[in-house]
Amino acid sequence: MQASLAQPNAGFASALAPELDYNPRPRTAATGVGREAKVFGVQVMSIEQLENIAQAMVAPGKGIIAIDESNSTIKKRFDAVGIECTEETRRAYREMLLTTPSLGEHISGAILYDETIRQSTKSGVPFTKVMLDAGILPGIKVDKGPQPLAGFPGEVVTEGLDGLRERLNEYARLGAKFAKWRAVITIGDDAPSGTCIEANCHALARYAALCQEAGIVPMVEPEILMDGEHDIDVCYDVTEATLRSLFGSLYEQNVLLEGTILKASMVIPGKGCAEQASADEVAEATVRCLKTSVPALLPGIVFLSGGQSDEQATAHLNAMNQMGPHPWPLSFSYGRAMQSAALKLWSKDMQKNFADAQKTVAQRARENGLAALGQWKKAPVFFAARVGRLRGFFQADALEHALFKPVAQVFDQAFDRHEGDQQRARVGKIAHRKQDRHSRKRVHRNQPHIGREQQHIFQSTPHCNVDRPMLEVAIELH
Repeated sequence: MQASLAQPNAGFASALAPELDYNPRPRTAATGVGREAKVFGVQVMSIEQLENIAQAMVAPGKGIIAIDESNSTIKKRFDAVGIECTEETRRAYREMLLTTPSLGEHISGAILYDETIRQSTKSGVPFTKVMLDAGILPGIKVDKGPQPLAGFPGEVVTEGLDGLRERLNEYARLGAKFAKWRAVITIGDDAPSGTCIEANCHALARYAALCQEAGIVPMVEPEILMDGEHDIDVCYDVTEATLRSLFGSLYEQNVLLEGTILKASMVIPGKGCAEQASADEVAEATVRCLKTSVPALLPGIVFLSGGQSDEQATAHLNAMNQMGPHPWPLSFSYGRAMQSAALKLWSKDMQKNFADAQKTVAQRARENGLAALGQWKKAPVFFAARVGRLRGFFQADALEHALFKPVAQVFDQAFDRHEGDQQRARVGKIAHRKQDRHSRKRVHRNQPHIGREQQHIFQSTPHCNVDRPMLEVAIELH
């Protein structure tokens, strides 16, 4: 019989009990305190350096670009746009991304694949040097991918712990400052089971401990897949249970939270759900879920795009940051949402479109950087079309044209009024949905998402942060 979230988890409950002081025990990390150390002959960072790296990864207005696709995954992306997948085309594509001018203004780090961290530009400069010179931290994907979880059909557990210590030491020598491990949680009729969540969170915690031993900041990624017909409330419950289990496991493995970054999924309905949520509803549900399950001690949280469109991923992040301030910085770690437009353009002519593709990457980085500050604005189609025609009329850089500047100011004011009207209309809907969530009891739906015993654990556990009522959330209205 399959295990479910309804089963009590003594380790999970006890880990969350002691006032959520996640590091009450003396630190025993191999790096020591306040000094550098050697692990198996490799010079590693001190704990303070780990904290500094983690904070730099979520610097204001900056985020992570994920270019860690395996060779099989990047082949699918290349096949879709008609590019032959060879070692050289993969290298050329990643060079286009990593050498984008001014990329470091909005990108703090890049997650690389094993092949990529060993590669160089066409002129022979290692990618890691190019990144560090641009102020971008090199990261590395270290897991070996999900494999079937024995005894639980349809569920998976990520593997890759065997030999990880040696690989991390090698990656540290190659210049990696942080690493990433992705766990996969699927929502279905009989999923996720408690066993699946616990197995994946235990692996994430073991990986994180090994990273810090090697002087590398761990990025822990428990991805809740968007596949399925589940609604936003089911996603909320599964995400909350997963995050609570994750931080319980990190505590048990003595992982230093100050030197750890969470890569989280947004709380969002499944792709097949008939009732999709607005950007503000996704933002409200995601922030509430994080506040009930993530310690404020964490340096920051970055989000995966997880199959969202480029615009959706940016809009959702922006809406969350407009609800701030939050206990931690909220930023991005996007792959497809950062690359897809540039890849399509680059594939049409790799030589001629090289610079234009880089401009597209820089633009996406800038948009997501603004969203990480809550300052991104989407121009309504009605106004955008007219601005485009005006720019064409002047046959010049319209924003710099003297005649266009007063016109642009008028449009900017119209954008602000339009956004203010739409925001006011949505606030009431969000408050109503929030009140409804609090008024109804969570009912066990003959599915193992959240059972009665698990609810008891949640209710008897102190929250990480005191959540504020919706009416106290500061929303900037223009």
